[in-house]
Amino acid sequence: MDGHCPTARSYSRDLAACPRTRLPCRFRIVGSGGRSAVLLTADHAGRSIPRSLAKLQLSDEVLETHGAWDLGVAALAERLSARLDAVLILHNYSRLVIDVNHPPWAPDSIVVRSENALIPSNRTLSSDVRRRGPEALFEPCHRRIAAELDGRSRQGQPGVLVAVHSFTPVHGGQRRIPHVELEVRQDLIATTKGQQACWPLPSAAG
Repeated sequence: MDGHCPTARSYSRDLAACPRTRLPCRFRIVGSGGRSAVLLTADHAGRSIPRSLAKLQLSDEVLETHGAWDLGVAALAERLSARLDAVLILHNYSRLVIDVNHPPWAPDSIVVRSENALIPSNRTLSSDVRRRGPEALFEPCHRRIAAELDGRSRQGQPGVLVAVHSFTPVHGGQRRIPHVELEVRQDLIATTKGQQACWPLPSAAG
């Protein structure tokens, strides 16, 4: 895998083929038709990587860490979806490919270092491949989120976007007490303000 540099064509071909291959689609919908005002998202629920990126030249050990995805967040978000009768949108691809929780132009949209690991492939991506990442992964997911919220707005229904994240116990050498973050945004068209709530999870015995 040394020196592997994907082409924009191979990258796009991987993503276009996902419905008919074992490669996961960009995102997954749970609770379609849910009646809650809440729309749940889990931006870092998956750790899939397009084949053309050759696992980003990373070991399986690194790809199993929190740097690659939010461990446990998919199961938690699905439980919240069932409890609230809420639509849930889970992103299937690793944040190391592209972080859909950041705008495509942000420096941390495609990172070259994550926590304690370097991402060799991301250091050598061509401008074409960097452009295809947002087109192939970021934009479809956010179009679906916007469609859900716009549909509610057209029907005069309230909409509350709740992004579900899990935390690693230590990040950047700093200990983090919360295990889970729920980032709440209401009436996104009228305001860009948001609220965040972070809680430690109860112990297994609790």
